[in-house]
Amino acid sequence: MFDSLESRIYYQSAEAKNITFVPEVIPRAGASYARHLYTNSEYDTWGASADASKSLGAHTLYYGLSYTQIDSQRPWEETRTDLSGVFVSQTIKDRASAAKDARLSLYVRDEIALSLGGRRVKVTPGLTVQHQRVKPTDQARYAQGSGASAGEVRKSSDTALLPSLNVSLELAPQFDAYAHYSRGVRRPSITELTGSFENPGTGYAVLGNPDLDKETSQTLELGVRGQAAKGITLNASAFYSRYKNFIEYENIGRDPNLPQFGLFVYRAHNIGKAEIWGTELSSRFDLGVWAPSARGLSVNLAGGWSQGSAQNTRTGNRGWLPSVLPAKVVAGLAYDDPSRRFGTALHASHTRSKQASDAASASTTEYFAVPSATVLDWTAYWNLNRNVTWNVGIYNLSDRKYWDYASVRSLAANATADIQRQTRPGRSFGTSLEVKF
Repeated sequence: MFDSLESRIYYQSAEAKNITFVPEVIPRAGASYARHLYTNSEYDTWGASADASKSLGAHTLYYGLSYTQIDSQRPWEETRTDLSGVFVSQTIKDRASAAKDARLSLYVRDEIALSLGGRRVKVTPGLTVQHQRVKPTDQARYAQGSGASAGEVRKSSDTALLPSLNVSLELAPQFDAYAHYSRGVRRPSITELTGSFENPGTGYAVLGNPDLDKETSQTLELGVRGQAAKGITLNASAFYSRYKNFIEYENIGRDPNLPQFGLFVYRAHNIGKAEIWGTELSSRFDLGVWAPSARGLSVNLAGGWSQGSAQNTRTGNRGWLPSVLPAKVVAGLAYDDPSRRFGTALHASHTRSKQASDAASASTTEYFAVPSATVLDWTAYWNLNRNVTWNVGIYNLSDRKYWDYASVRSLAANATADIQRQTRPGRSFGTSLEVKF
């Protein structure tokens, strides 16, 4: 029943550590102390998949299945000492409930080859069945930070049918125009369900919501892709997406389970209907095609812009979606050794300034206006052999002070201390060793 079959079994253990030292002074208490913060994100992922294809005349069937399980934890620890190093207190808790996230997916697509005026046309209908089950595991440390909210956490499961349709028309031998429609579903992450970040000193908290429903969407995308001309690769698209039960963080005021926080409590909600539209472009120009002496050199240009609006079905309010990222453009100059032994690249990325607006939730909070930023990064790689690659990079070469919009968009404009803590790293160095089996 197949011409080709590819299967795999995989496992990945990932851990991200963030260690922060914060000397603080509390004027009201007349005390000074140092905070040693340890924030971890731990993920163990394993799964299996099988993908097959079968040619039947003008039809090519693609079908398969996959199973993935993710075990996650987000431990957090704060140790306080006085400025001479004497122990004062310690808090250990989880920023989100430990959980097991299991996902099973089955799909089938039928690629139908046609001809229109001597040009290749492909029509590809498809259907995917997805089942997901999220089960909280150890909640002892999570309860220490969330109080009575921990009792709201429960296991959940859901199954969805997701149709799709893709139509492509050949414009040149390796360059196509296409139209794509798909129905999507996004189930809330364990962070959106149970996550917690709080700062009692400023009365600020960001909380998950175990009552979240799945978010559904319908997306239409039009574009071109492939080799537009010799040495030029171009991908450009415009898209429009419509959502139901859109998941967004809202300023909800006070939470009876967390009376220590004031009016800056944000919680994930299914706010209602939303629309997002935008454009994306990526391109690569291989300079060696026009100048043999420049073989291996390439120029890369990319950019994206999007906008979104929402209607809060609980309040009836309309407004712009604050979670939509600001416009960004990236330009790069790269050199790849023709024999693929090594390569290097210099990239400049510019992100537009943006200030979040939360009109859909009727919030009157003035949010931090995130300034624009241009950042330079240099990277290089060496293929030590067929299986091992060494990567190095110097990031933020100009040592620019800047912020990531997604991380700070919900901070109030007057939350100066929190804003300063969220600045991105200055000039930094990174290296990694990649081993492939």
